Amino acid sequence: RACTVKEFTNPIPGENIVLVTVEQDENIKIVWNRSDESDFGGYRIFRKRDDGQGATFKAVGYVDQINDTSFIDQNVLVDDHSYCYYVIVEDDCGNKSLPQDTSCSILLKGVEWPFYFTHSSNPYIYWPTGVKEYELWSKVDTGLMRYKQTLAAPNGQVQSEDHDLDYNWGGYNYQYRAYNITNDTTPSRISLSNSIYLIQPPLLHVPSAFSPNGDGRNDDW
Repeated sequence: RACTVKEFTNPIPGENIVLVTVEQDENIKIVWNRSDESDFGGYRIFRKRDDGQGATFKAVGYVDQINDTSFIDQNVLVDDHSYCYYVIVEDDCGNKSLPQDTSCSILLKGVEWPFYFTHSSNPYIYWPTGVKEYELWSKVDTGLMRYKQTLAAPNGQVQSEDHDLDYNWGGYNYQYRAYNITNDTTPSRISLSNSIYLIQPPLLHVPSAFSPNGDGRNDDW
């Protein structure tokens, strides 16, 4: 098709990301709004690691169907990094939109303590209306993920503790879930973190003294 001066001088409208979420605990799914560009060419997806080390965005995917508004990023390490994404729209003449927003996945970490666990993550970024709340979900080795507690939506790190443990189980899986303030469910705006596995550290109590005097108390060690 012929490309005109008007197409080169009029920016293409960009599209916002709707959701970034960890999927199947190994990939990241990106969902964005559909473009209305009349001479649509494709969506190009850009990614960088959210590690504060000055990483730059690089193209990681391309979708050439206007109604296909999602992409699965398989070249990620969801237990090691949070990843940020934006999408640009291209037309048939090679014109490109500007990035509209950047959205980042949730990276969950945990620490094992005697009789409890602590968890923390970066906040979900970003929904224009904000995050309503986070939830902590967990499961034992043979169970299904179940809700544990609701967490506030702070501006900084998300943090939680779990003291409600069944000591017959040594290991627990944990996951954070972020919920959008709106009730928009197309798609459901729930961002899942990676899943982490924490094990209760074994405790060994060793007596500091014993008294072998035959009174039946602390005679043996």
